[in-house]
Amino acid sequence: MLNTDRTVIQMDRIRAAKIFEYEVIITSDMTNAEGNVTHYEYPRLFSVAKELFVMEHFPHLKDGRIVLAPYNSSYKYIKDFFPRDIIVTKVWIHEVDVEKSEIVFFAEFINKKNNEVQAIGIQIIKVVDINNWLHLKLAQQSKKKSKCRMQLKKLVKWEVVHNPVSKSAKAKFVDRFRYTMTFGQTNYMGLICHYEYANLFGFARELFGLKRIKGLRENAGKTFTLITNETNYFIIKEFTFGDEVEIRIWVESVQKTYFMLHAEMFNAKTGKLYAIGRHRIAYSDMQGNLGIPVSLKKLLNLIAGYSKLGRFAWIQSRFYHFFSCLL
Repeated sequence: MLNTDRTVIQMDRIRAAKIFEYEVIITSDMTNAEGNVTHYEYPRLFSVAKELFVMEHFPHLKDGRIVLAPYNSSYKYIKDFFPRDIIVTKVWIHEVDVEKSEIVFFAEFINKKNNEVQAIGIQIIKVVDINNWLHLKLAQQSKKKSKCRMQLKKLVKWEVVHNPVSKSAKAKFVDRFRYTMTFGQTNYMGLICHYEYANLFGFARELFGLKRIKGLRENAGKTFTLITNETNYFIIKEFTFGDEVEIRIWVESVQKTYFMLHAEMFNAKTGKLYAIGRHRIAYSDMQGNLGIPVSLKKLLNLIAGYSKLGRFAWIQSRFYHFFSCLL
């Protein structure tokens, strides 16, 4: 998962050579039943702002000969937006890696009323059929030189990028949902838009919750709320129109105030893994107090495949292993 540290991103914005701003008023169709902006709207806003930024500075990209394909992204949600709020999405280039044909974009989602940063995001873009002239132009947009690549290595946990191995077979309880991609989810290149993967994860996680968590339908948004803190998406291969997607989703871990959901998206016909996603979800009562109730925590631990006793036994085994290595 990419490191979406707020301070790191704010300092990077100060150093950026060019920043693009995209402003939009929150409308009802961007919100959910709890009244706040749906989590997958942020990847969509990021994608729109990023593309407008690139088209403004590189008009020749409008001919479509060069493809900008996001394959790794992370988002941190600090505070919710609500209807009639004005979101200012600020986008800039963090780094251009000529050798890997990659561009790293950063974004801040700011409430125009109080100039407060309420969400942040990172996207790593794979540039297909890029030419040397474009590399040179993009590199000129950044003031950072040799130190930039070292900073990126510290910022990105590369093991996620280089090790896209399916983990669903090891999970105890995995729910599977299927979905067929439609024309409305594709772009002019025929590929499924980046933010649709966030939409698919949201689709699966809510079906998962309705199936596994008793009372979710009746009480969500009334007696408690589930808050999306962070999300991450890694695209291995793009889906296209008509592909049938099998989404496998499970609880990866459970903590005091939040739990981690993991999802894998397969091509149902070929059985190949196409995308991976993770969500960190916090539990809060309607007064804003964080903390998962004991009954729900037991259920989530059961779904995750370990009990409190089992977790203690695992920690104990690691403890003995550590000291045995020192002897």
